[in-house]
Amino acid sequence: MNKNYLVTGASGGIGASIAKALATEGANIGVHYNTRYEGALKSQQAVEAVGGKAVIYQADLRSAQQIKKLVATFLSDFGSLDGLINNAGIVLKASIENADETYWDDVLQINLRAPYILSRAALPYLKQSKGIIIHNTSIHAQHTAEYLSAYAASKAALESLTKSQALEWAEYGIRVNAIAPGVVPVERTEEYFNQPENQALWLKHLPLNRLGKVEDIAHFVVFLCSDKAAWFTGQSYIVDGGMVARANMPFRPVPPLPEKPIKIED
Repeated sequence: MNKNYLVTGASGGIGASIAKALATEGANIGVHYNTRYEGALKSQQAVEAVGGKAVIYQADLRSAQQIKKLVATFLSDFGSLDGLINNAGIVLKASIENADETYWDDVLQINLRAPYILSRAALPYLKQSKGIIIHNTSIHAQHTAEYLSAYAASKAALESLTKSQALEWAEYGIRVNAIAPGVVPVERTEEYFNQPENQALWLKHLPLNRLGKVEDIAHFVVFLCSDKAAWFTGQSYIVDGGMVARANMPFRPVPPLPEKPIKIED
């Protein structure tokens, strides 16, 4: 691969797995974090262990100035940018009735505004490399639950931004796609999913009968970054073990075959 990628939110979870998976294919990685330096250091070490170059960058993605500095510093260190992986995001739970505008603003600043500014800052360099942008959205962009209004709205809007960027920047040879992960335990949810009753609650909604792994998402990102996906753009790909396909339909056992062919009236 021998390409250079900037991965935001790479101090743990899906972001760290994406960084390592890309490095395994020969890529060099800019490891972004905001507050979890120890996690970023582990991610850097994981990239270097498989032969990639990794540089750690701290930036608060609520600041446009810090975002632009992040991209500029990355270019100074690596010389080129082949892909931007907008993985960083936050989840805040609150009812629409009780949450004020601060709740809404905090979520959309990180989950939507930051990818927008990052993409624009990276654009001149992605034009040169005919590179790729991948946004990490969520199945909450399609189907959501109570108390996640800002999160769901931010991810749905990010999928729309994916389409707009793909259309406007196709003339530069830039591909833009999104991935929408399902239930994938990460560090902040590990304690919850380690409880058997909590696992069981989710497994009954998963046709493949297992929770996701960060590697499931990372491997698909590697594919989207590869030449094998050269005609893929403007899409959001759900990676969720079949959860959205089932929606809220209950499980049904296999019915017996009818004794006689069913007659269909015209």
